[in-house]
Amino acid sequence: MWAGGEAYNVIPDEAFFGGTMRATTDESVQRLKERLENLVMSQVKSFGCAAEVDWMEESHPYYPPLVNDAGMADFVADTAEVVFGSEQVIRDVEPTMAGEDFAFIARAVPSAFAFLGIRNESAGSTHGLHTAQFHIDESALPRGAAMHAAVALRFIEGSQPGDARAISQKPHGNKEEL
Repeated sequence: MWAGGEAYNVIPDEAFFGGTMRATTDESVQRLKERLENLVMSQVKSFGCAAEVDWMEESHPYYPPLVNDAGMADFVADTAEVVFGSEQVIRDVEPTMAGEDFAFIARAVPSAFAFLGIRNESAGSTHGLHTAQFHIDESALPRGAAMHAAVALRFIEGSQPGDARAISQKPHGNKEEL
């Protein structure tokens, strides 16, 4: 977002710009904030202007990076392999810069955030979540429910990442029933 006057050929007295800043660690966020503040101040000084950097923390509180606990990420991936088969699970995923409420939970308890994967061209589910064109392929919802239930069951049973015990061998059902 930015605003700086109404006419393209007139230099305004004031200008405003804003946006979001994201990183994969708190330390990186802090370095970026410091760097941006230094950059803004050096630019305004070079032009003989003044500036204020307002992080708007009262109206837009800090969202921490969402970082998976390695053990829980393995636990969820192991469970996904039991439920869906290893060919359906991608373990090495590049970090994203998505802002997510779940980051607050992940700071409090060991957690893992995983993507279900709902892309389905025949169902028209090809666009990103935060777009006007987003359309969920509802046939993926039972898979998501099965995944959540399987993770909960394995956790309650006391399974650990890498356990050879598979849910499909338990009396509560096999992967096709989930």
